[in-house]
Amino acid sequence: MLYVVVAYGVFFGLPVLTYLLVGSWWPASLTIVHFAVATAYLVTAVVMLFETAVALPRRKATLSHEDVLPRVPLVTVIVSAYLPNERDLIAETILHLSTGLRVPSHRLQIILAYNTPEHLPVERELESFAGLSVSFTALRVAGSRSKAENVNAALALAEGEMTVLLDADHLPEPDAIESAYRWLLQGYDVVQGRCTVRNQRETLFTRYLAIEFEHMYNVAHTGRSLALDTAIFGGTNGYWRTSALKRIGMDPHMLTEDIDSSIRAMLAGYRLVHDRSIISSELATPRLRPWWNQRLRWAQGWLQVTLRHQSAIWRSPTLSVPTKLYWTYLLSWREIFPFLSLQVFSLLLASSLLDRSIDWLGHPYLIVTAVLTLLAGPAAAFATYRAALWRTREDLRGWFVIFAVSTLPYVMLKNTVAMVAIMRELLGERTWRVTTRWQPAGNPTSRYSA
Repeated sequence: MLYVVVAYGVFFGLPVLTYLLVGSWWPASLTIVHFAVATAYLVTAVVMLFETAVALPRRKATLSHEDVLPRVPLVTVIVSAYLPNERDLIAETILHLSTGLRVPSHRLQIILAYNTPEHLPVERELESFAGLSVSFTALRVAGSRSKAENVNAALALAEGEMTVLLDADHLPEPDAIESAYRWLLQGYDVVQGRCTVRNQRETLFTRYLAIEFEHMYNVAHTGRSLALDTAIFGGTNGYWRTSALKRIGMDPHMLTEDIDSSIRAMLAGYRLVHDRSIISSELATPRLRPWWNQRLRWAQGWLQVTLRHQSAIWRSPTLSVPTKLYWTYLLSWREIFPFLSLQVFSLLLASSLLDRSIDWLGHPYLIVTAVLTLLAGPAAAFATYRAALWRTREDLRGWFVIFAVSTLPYVMLKNTVAMVAIMRELLGERTWRVTTRWQPAGNPTSRYSA
């Protein structure tokens, strides 16, 4: 809470004081700020609408399953786990991978790379999996304190031509591996699949997050991949050419080692693609506090990636200008927008204290920015609904409407997380807080909690 107060004091309070001082002797400055803030919202709205329009068509690799399945080579699946947190679900995940994927057992290598501060009973159960029909290794990574270290340790044992990276709660669909391998046959090196929430009905919060994930993977990721032939490896349900992954590796010093590896792979000349037909289900956190900790780590990790790679992206001799601009939007604009979006409220307060009225509808440009900003959320929700796997469920259908009308307040909440992340990074606070796992009620192996 202290970080939130300090962040709003810096990003909201100081601008109010500035507007009061400057606006008292230069009234036009408030109008300039008004147009600048409107432009900031316009940029974000236009990108959202662009992604929405582009994402509506489906995209799959052109080769058929019949052409690909016989050609699937040895595949390594690396599952990363922190067992005190995931001890109740890891056995189910391993069993699902060993029996639920449409890959011959002799072409599948499964490595569970985990760290734990103490010996757990589940480790004895994992040892019994050595008798599975697939090659299975339970690798306890001594001294590891991160997912990146677990993955790096497992890579030394990886023998497959393609390596799949999964979190401990992920259950890929049977055709996931062959679907991803089609892209490798067409020259891509990293394939990011679609992550869907299977415990949607657990709480009201998981229902909302399920739709957010559908938007994230079906609209945002799909839109940029279709438009610019670029993608982001999101840490799980990712399929790498093993030689590329071994060269790039994971940096344990980064809070979002997945985003960091994505950019390093792109800068190294590897090709990344997003395919929303490659589906894996996961468990969303059903409560606000774990969500806050998770998103805070993501936001701070993205800030670290921005500081490390933004200049290198612009210096790259191979990336196109549109790709550089889009990644600037994903990185630098991501860090700037939370501050800019808050200025509308700072401006309102300062104008009120100065007894200055703001003519919100007195200029065509401001009308256009307002309309597009208000349109972006419902448009994205509509595209999300069209692409969602479970859109016909009556008990969830109304949540698309809730998602549409709550886009702006939810964005403000995420912007608050981003501002706190900036404060933490400036103060050198980089503590890793593990996201607590919950098993959903009922059958956890069911597809999409049908």
